[in-house]
Amino acid sequence: MKPSSVYFLDSLNGIIGAQNKIFKSYDGGSTWEEKNISGITGNSGEYNKLFFVNYDIGWALSYGYAVKTTDGGETWQSKLNTVALYGIHFSDSLNGWVARGIKPYKTTDGGETWVEQTNFPVSGARDVFFIDRFKGFICRTNELYKSVDAGINWSLVAEVTNFAFGRFSNLSANLFLAGGPRSYQSTDSGENWTEVVELRNKLVEFIRLSNVNEGFAVGWRGLILQYTDSVVSVRENNINVPAKYYLYQNYPNPFNPSTKIKYTVPSVTLRQAQSDINVTLKVYDILGKEITTLVNEEKPAGTYEVEFNSHSGEVRNLPSGVYFYRLKAGAYIETKKMVLLK
Repeated sequence: MKPSSVYFLDSLNGIIGAQNKIFKSYDGGSTWEEKNISGITGNSGEYNKLFFVNYDIGWALSYGYAVKTTDGGETWQSKLNTVALYGIHFSDSLNGWVARGIKPYKTTDGGETWVEQTNFPVSGARDVFFIDRFKGFICRTNELYKSVDAGINWSLVAEVTNFAFGRFSNLSANLFLAGGPRSYQSTDSGENWTEVVELRNKLVEFIRLSNVNEGFAVGWRGLILQYTDSVVSVRENNINVPAKYYLYQNYPNPFNPSTKIKYTVPSVTLRQAQSDINVTLKVYDILGKEITTLVNEEKPAGTYEVEFNSHSGEVRNLPSGVYFYRLKAGAYIETKKMVLLK
């Protein structure tokens, strides 16, 4: 299990989102049980965003699915299936939004039905936070938009900029917009925003508060920040963040029946905040026919490895021969050859 997100309901009960799977712990994280997800066709991808309205009702978000639990994470059911899902937030059990790379979605019935908000002025929403059913914010690359009428009209918050791909924290009374180059804070439910100078160029990716005065932030290269009214301590782990996209040669090669493919994704700053950073890794036969999709989702900076098995999942009994695998991320495209030898 390689966790992509984690959310604890209390000191004992926690949820982890991973590749195609969701797990729950009842003992503070010592052990984890895989939970059933219904309504999924094929691979759902990494569940890299978890949000709970209350102890029972919660959501897990992957690039293509939004799944819901009503029993504290025991069971999950797909409620939205589309593409480019990046952020989710509910102001109450009924009213919620999903930030989407095209146009955002809105629900007023607890996620039973979703309506695309074509009136949102731009594409490329990355995260969303609503104070109540009327007042909320959506961010895209270097831009923050505000609505006070349940998303009917939107205005640009001009003083908030240069944050690359922002993510909202979790408390409206002390709301942060965490970004790589810059991060911002509002202590009056989004009426006014000020830059958190201590975080400039720290490449913070996420901030979560336990109360309005305490919390933690995490960023690239293992950065951990503790917050108690201000940033008071920093610990940087020795994690090597890739400087560029790179696709490695598969190993073993030739292979039978499986092989591993490794690739790297640079940080937001190093990739210069491209507008499209969804990562896809696909396998093709020698005629160019697509065999399978191994990866199709947004990835944070890091080094990743996936397995291609010629005899499992949607791939069955491939003949010996030459195959190609292609990594695509924004403007970066690279293809390499591998050989299946039975």
